[in-house]
Amino acid sequence: MAASRGPPLLGFRALALALLLAILLLLGCSAPAAYAGAEGVLRQVVGRRGDDGGGGNFFEPFNVTYDHRAVLIGGKRRMLVSAGLHYPRATSEMWPSLIAKCKEGGADVIETYVFWNGHEPAKGQYYFEERFDLVKFVKLVAAEGLFLFLRIGPYACAEWNFGYADWGGALPHRSAEDSAFAVARFYQRGGSLQNYYMYFGGTNFARTAGGPLQITSYDYDAPIDEYGILRQPKWGHLKDLHTAIKLCEPALIAVDGSPQYIKLGSMQEAHVYSTGEVHTNGSMAGNAQICSAFLANIDEHKYASVWIFGKSYSLPPWSVSILPDCENVAFNTARIGAQTSVFTVESGSPSRSSRHKPSILSLTSGGPYLSSTWWTSKETIGTWGGNNFAVQGILEHLNVTKDISDYLWYTTRVNISDADIAFWSSKGVLPSLTIDKIRDVARVFVNGKLAGSQVGHWVSLKQPIQLVEGLNELTLLSEIVGLQNYGAFLEKDGAGFRGQVTLTGLSDGDVDLTNSLWTYQVGLKGEFSMIYAPEKQGCAGWSRMQDSTMFSTPKGTDPVAIDLGSMGKGQAWVNGHLIGRYWSLVAPESGCSSSCYYPGAYNERKCQSNCGMPTQNWY
Repeated sequence: MAASRGPPLLGFRALALALLLAILLLLGCSAPAAYAGAEGVLRQVVGRRGDDGGGGNFFEPFNVTYDHRAVLIGGKRRMLVSAGLHYPRATSEMWPSLIAKCKEGGADVIETYVFWNGHEPAKGQYYFEERFDLVKFVKLVAAEGLFLFLRIGPYACAEWNFGYADWGGALPHRSAEDSAFAVARFYQRGGSLQNYYMYFGGTNFARTAGGPLQITSYDYDAPIDEYGILRQPKWGHLKDLHTAIKLCEPALIAVDGSPQYIKLGSMQEAHVYSTGEVHTNGSMAGNAQICSAFLANIDEHKYASVWIFGKSYSLPPWSVSILPDCENVAFNTARIGAQTSVFTVESGSPSRSSRHKPSILSLTSGGPYLSSTWWTSKETIGTWGGNNFAVQGILEHLNVTKDISDYLWYTTRVNISDADIAFWSSKGVLPSLTIDKIRDVARVFVNGKLAGSQVGHWVSLKQPIQLVEGLNELTLLSEIVGLQNYGAFLEKDGAGFRGQVTLTGLSDGDVDLTNSLWTYQVGLKGEFSMIYAPEKQGCAGWSRMQDSTMFSTPKGTDPVAIDLGSMGKGQAWVNGHLIGRYWSLVAPESGCSSSCYYPGAYNERKCQSNCGMPTQNWY
């Protein structure tokens, strides 16, 4: 992802064209409508829907273009707030509520990519069902009277406001005050369309989390959390900000050029949007018909009192005050008036003082748990199917798997002499397997038993191993945790192993295994046998042990999560659906503080939480 920064000013021409394409798609999903004239008219058509109730004719045609100041819709400039809501990162059942909450929060536009990895998983094979039902999503956006900012792709990667986390790391947080400050400064200095990446974070279902090593949750510390619950006070504070910006819209669109800039102090400034002149001392020349102002204090530590428009205004550190009428303060980014919600867990069930409460189902009996029984199926180590192949040398992981699985087995055989056994016995040492570089996760098996593992991004591996006299089977399991999704030459990053694979500590010296004959097997047997599917429950050779698996659907319509904090690493399936990777890596103890001092340039190390705890427990 890109270096940390506040909400960016996107390339205006690209943004306007994308919005134009999005609105054309909205029209394309509707029944024909009467032509509304050359300049176009934005007018919602009430009560004219398709027979299925999910589509229909919502708008008469209107023109979308842009000038040097803003996007023009129906010939009129607009100040727009865009909410990032990526449709496949939520279930389709969540979409209506999420879109409504975006609208209630003050958004005019819903932003999303087109996720072609889900729509065309293989060349010529198309999928537009369930959470990839793009047409349904578009119609739901239209039904709320919102615009759609469609980013057609195929590359899905963009700006970064704050949020995502890596396995084994702390959780980043960007305060409501700092988020509001960045957005207010954007409009203050001439911005006209700002997109929250993300407004609803969501979930990287299946194996779609990238990075690599990014967690399954795409919660992003967004105003609407992964479960569709309002994150307060952030959602409410930003809603108040959007209301204030909308009150300023007549002045913002009336000023054709730059706003009038007035220096109010060493680190204080005003930007005034007015149809009249403002003197450098802050007094108004004559009667302005329209006037709005933004007063900023960019000092990170000190309050400031500034004089403008014949009045004194107090500005907290790192804050913007918005005056829609150049007199009264409608909003200050550092002063929160929205309600605050606290997320707590009682008896295994979390609750938040907001509209909904998710239910957490645990694998243990510490709270509401799934079941008292667990079925398990033993995985085959190494080759398990007829589609394996042998070749001399270490092959790059992704070139072999074609990303149909996270897993790739490498197996070779090593002959150990009695002299080697005697040498190790006399020295009291063990031989070691070394790999120059591994990416994500590597596991070493010797004669079917796990010897050790290594985790990291292109880190070295050195694993002592126990060998026996004669032929030994050495098996390596390479596991990727997401594809490289950002940076120059990302397609060359690869995965698996780099450099030499060496067996060290033998009586006659080291043995280079890099160019040995290796047998390759893509994936896990249980994965390709689909033992996770409900219809396969009787076909996988299951045995029973005490723990938990099967569970009854919780009552009600509130969101449900499963606590997998007691597990190790793997993939979780519910009713045949892969809900994502899980991994109980613990964040470092250091790096978090009990308080959050947000002023100043944002970076992901500010205001971290969850130190000393698993990065993600709930799925």
